Amino acid sequence: MSEPVAEVIRTRRLEVVDEEGTARIVGGVVSGSPVLGLSDERGELRAAVCVSPEEGASLLLKYESGDTAVLAQVGPDGPVVQVLGHGDKACASIGITTDGAVLELLNGKGEMCALLRRSSDGGAYLAVASEKDKATAVLGAREGDSGLNLADEKGNLRVTPGAGMGTPCLQIVDENGTLRAAMGKTDPERAPIGARDAGTPQPRGAAERKEESSLVLFDPNGKVLWEAP
Repeated sequence: MSEPVAEVIRTRRLEVVDEEGTARIVGGVVSGSPVLGLSDERGELRAAVCVSPEEGASLLLKYESGDTAVLAQVGPDGPVVQVLGHGDKACASIGITTDGAVLELLNGKGEMCALLRRSSDGGAYLAVASEKDKATAVLGAREGDSGLNLADEKGNLRVTPGAGMGTPCLQIVDENGTLRAAMGKTDPERAPIGARDAGTPQPRGAAERKEESSLVLFDPNGKVLWEAP
C-alpha cells in the first residue's frame, strides 16, 4: 500500500538535501521575489531562477569556480542574454530592446570590441572598437544609404566613404574634426551612417552641396582651398 501524498505543501522555504545532507535544491521568497537555486555536491550554487519586480525574470548559470557563466533576463525593455568568461567578464551579449536587436562582443577586460545592431529605424550597423572602447570602424546600411566610417584611437571620425541615395562620396577629416577633403557628392544634411550608434562626432565643414564629379580641399578652419570643377 502506497504512502499518502500531500496535494499541496505551503512553506516559506524549501530545501531538498542529498544522502550526505547537503542542500541541493533551495526555494523561497527573498525580498518579495521567488527564487529557486540548484547546487552541486559541494553545496555551491550552480544555477538559479528568480522573478523580480524591477528586473523581471532571470536565469543564472555558474562555473564550478563560482563565476557567472550565463545570465539571461527578460526585463521591461526586452530579453537579454550574457555569456561571461571566468572572472565575470562579459564575452558576448545579445538582446532585443525598444531600439532594436543588438549583439555585442567584449574582450577579456569587459570592453566592447564588436557591436552588431539592427536598429528600430530599419538600419543595420557593425562597429569594431579598439582596446580603449573607441569605435574605429562602422559599416552600416539604411534605406537609401550605406557607408563605412573610420575613426582614430580617440574615437574621432576621420574617413567616411559612402553611397547616399545612390551617389558615392568620400570625406577625410583631420584630428580636430574639421573636413579637409571631399570627393564626390556631399550633403551637409547627411549624417555619417552609424555615427550615432558608434558615438563618433560629425565632421565640420562642407557647408554647401557638391556633385558626384567634384573634389574639394579645405584648410584647418574649414574654408575652401581648392575645388574642381
